[in-house]
Amino acid sequence: PSAENVQSQMGRQTAATATADENIFGDAPAVYAVHIDNASGAPAYVKLYDATAVTVGTTAPDLVFPVLASEQLMVSIVEGVTMSNAVSLAGVTAAGTGGTTDPSGGNVGVHIVVK
Repeated sequence: PSAENVQSQMGRQTAATATADENIFGDAPAVYAVHIDNASGAPAYVKLYDATAVTVGTTAPDLVFPVLASEQLMVSIVEGVTMSNAVSLAGVTAAGTGGTTDPSGGNVGVHIVVK
Protein backbone atom coordinates (compact mmCIF):
# COMPACT_ATOMS: atom_id res chain seq x y z
CA PRO A 1 0.00 0.00 0.00
CA SER A 2 1.10 3.56 -0.63
CA ALA A 3 0.43 6.56 1.56
CA GLU A 4 -0.91 9.77 0.15
CA ASN A 5 -0.26 13.17 1.63
CA VAL A 6 -3.81 14.43 1.57
CA GLN A 7 -4.50 17.39 3.82
CA SER A 8 -7.90 18.25 5.10
CA GLN A 9 -9.29 21.64 6.08
CA MET A 10 -11.97 22.60 8.53
CA GLY A 11 -14.34 25.52 8.07
CA ARG A 12 -16.31 26.91 10.97
CA GLN A 13 -19.34 29.16 11.30
CA THR A 14 -20.38 29.91 14.87
CA ALA A 15 -23.78 31.37 13.95
CA ALA A 16 -25.23 30.05 10.67
CA THR A 17 -28.03 32.29 9.40
CA ALA A 18 -30.22 32.77 6.34
CA THR A 19 -27.49 35.03 4.93
CA ALA A 20 -25.34 32.51 3.08
CA ASP A 21 -21.64 32.14 3.80
CA GLU A 22 -20.44 31.82 0.23
CA ASN A 23 -17.41 29.96 -1.13
CA ILE A 24 -16.04 29.38 2.36
CA PHE A 25 -12.98 27.41 1.23
CA GLY A 26 -12.13 29.41 -1.90
CA ASP A 27 -12.25 26.31 -4.09
CA ALA A 28 -14.35 23.21 -4.76
CA PRO A 29 -13.33 20.50 -2.27
CA ALA A 30 -15.09 17.30 -1.26
CA VAL A 31 -17.05 17.37 2.01
CA TYR A 32 -16.15 14.54 4.41
CA ALA A 33 -17.78 15.54 7.69
CA VAL A 34 -20.30 18.02 9.07
CA HIS A 35 -20.87 18.77 12.75
CA ILE A 36 -23.82 20.97 13.72
CA ASP A 37 -24.59 22.29 17.21
CA ASN A 38 -28.10 23.72 17.29
CA ALA A 39 -28.22 25.83 20.44
CA SER A 40 -31.39 27.56 19.23
CA GLY A 41 -34.80 26.95 20.71
CA ALA A 42 -36.28 25.44 17.54
CA PRO A 43 -35.38 22.93 14.83
CA ALA A 44 -32.85 24.25 12.32
CA TYR A 45 -31.78 23.20 8.86
CA VAL A 46 -28.20 23.66 7.70
CA LYS A 47 -27.98 23.76 3.94
CA LEU A 48 -24.83 23.23 1.88
CA TYR A 49 -24.68 24.52 -1.68
CA ASP A 50 -22.34 23.63 -4.54
CA ALA A 51 -22.26 27.26 -5.64
CA THR A 52 -20.11 30.36 -5.31
CA ALA A 53 -23.18 32.62 -5.05
CA VAL A 54 -26.38 31.65 -3.23
CA THR A 55 -29.79 33.25 -2.92
CA VAL A 56 -31.26 31.58 0.16
CA GLY A 57 -34.86 30.60 -0.51
CA THR A 58 -34.28 30.39 -4.27
CA THR A 59 -31.05 28.44 -4.85
CA ALA A 60 -31.61 24.69 -4.35
CA PRO A 61 -29.30 23.23 -1.70
CA ASP A 62 -27.23 20.14 -2.48
CA LEU A 63 -27.29 18.84 1.09
CA VAL A 64 -29.75 19.61 3.92
CA PHE A 65 -29.14 18.59 7.53
CA PRO A 66 -32.08 18.84 9.98
CA VAL A 67 -31.15 19.31 13.65
CA LEU A 68 -33.64 19.39 16.50
CA ALA A 69 -33.62 22.23 19.03
CA SER A 70 -30.76 22.04 21.53
CA GLU A 71 -29.29 18.98 19.76
CA GLN A 72 -26.10 18.19 17.88
CA LEU A 73 -25.60 16.23 14.68
CA MET A 74 -22.38 14.64 13.39
CA VAL A 75 -22.33 13.30 9.84
CA SER A 76 -19.32 11.43 8.43
CA ILE A 77 -19.19 10.91 4.68
CA VAL A 78 -16.61 8.19 4.04
CA GLU A 79 -16.31 8.67 0.28
CA GLY A 80 -16.94 12.42 0.48
CA VAL A 81 -19.36 14.53 -1.52
CA THR A 82 -17.49 16.38 -4.25
CA MET A 83 -18.53 19.95 -4.85
CA SER A 84 -17.84 21.12 -8.42
CA ASN A 85 -17.98 24.88 -7.81
CA ALA A 86 -17.61 25.78 -4.13
CA VAL A 87 -18.99 25.10 -0.66
CA SER A 88 -21.49 27.64 0.62
CA LEU A 89 -23.79 27.27 3.64
CA ALA A 90 -26.83 28.76 5.34
CA GLY A 91 -28.85 28.01 8.47
CA VAL A 92 -32.64 28.44 8.42
CA THR A 93 -35.85 27.18 10.00
CA ALA A 94 -37.36 25.39 6.96
CA ALA A 95 -36.22 22.39 4.92
CA GLY A 96 -35.92 22.19 1.15
CA THR A 97 -35.16 25.13 -1.11
CA GLY A 98 -37.52 27.56 0.63
CA GLY A 99 -36.90 29.04 4.00
CA THR A 100 -35.36 32.42 4.65
CA THR A 101 -35.84 32.76 8.41
CA ASP A 102 -32.82 32.77 10.72
CA PRO A 103 -32.76 30.30 13.61
CA SER A 104 -33.59 32.16 16.83
CA GLY A 105 -33.04 31.70 20.53
CA GLY A 106 -29.39 30.66 20.17
CA ASN A 107 -26.66 30.08 17.65
CA VAL A 108 -26.36 27.25 15.16
CA GLY A 109 -22.68 26.33 14.93
CA VAL A 110 -21.34 24.42 11.94
CA HIS A 111 -17.98 22.71 11.35
CA ILE A 112 -17.22 21.27 7.91
CA VAL A 113 -14.25 19.02 7.10
CA VAL A 114 -13.13 18.96 3.46
CA LYS A 115 -10.20 17.77 1.34
